[in-house]
Amino acid sequence: MHTLLKKIIHKNIWRAFAETFKAIAPKYREQAEELAGIAQLTNISITDVYVTNCFNEINAMCTTIVARDKNNKLVLARNFDFAAMPEARKVCISVVYKRQGKEIARCGAIAGYVGVFTCVRLGAFAVAMNGWGLGDIQEVILRLRKGIMPASWMLRETVLNVGNYMRRLTDNSSRKKQTEF
Repeated sequence: MHTLLKKIIHKNIWRAFAETFKAIAPKYREQAEELAGIAQLTNISITDVYVTNCFNEINAMCTTIVARDKNNKLVLARNFDFAAMPEARKVCISVVYKRQGKEIARCGAIAGYVGVFTCVRLGAFAVAMNGWGLGDIQEVILRLRKGIMPASWMLRETVLNVGNYMRRLTDNSSRKKQTEF
């Protein structure tokens, strides 16, 4: 995917993402370490991995599906129908998050992406982020430079660290806005 993105994103924008990543990496150490690990394992530059992750922030344009299966179990799915990145469909994965060996969440994801768009916190809640017009590339860069956590990173943090989604919403409304949903 990063090869395709290099063809459609101007080199100055690409450079701006690289500079932004260097500036925010210390603040978001966990994500920066994951991105560095992805870069090392795939032999793709950290800048390419980072830009691909940021591009997904503005292209969360797909449909979330909520349904019940024949056993009346709730199913949360995402169809990755956005036209901008058809290659993303080829690298869809299911991520299982565990804490102390116990499964706490399941998320649909794109391989190499550290954020969360569609996820279930087991026994607690299910959540999905859909975006139409979350901002253009320059807006994403400006938000990152202001220290605003990408929405998909915030959603992942919520799913993994807060057992109650409504409590997280309440916590966020009582302090300075960290992200945009």
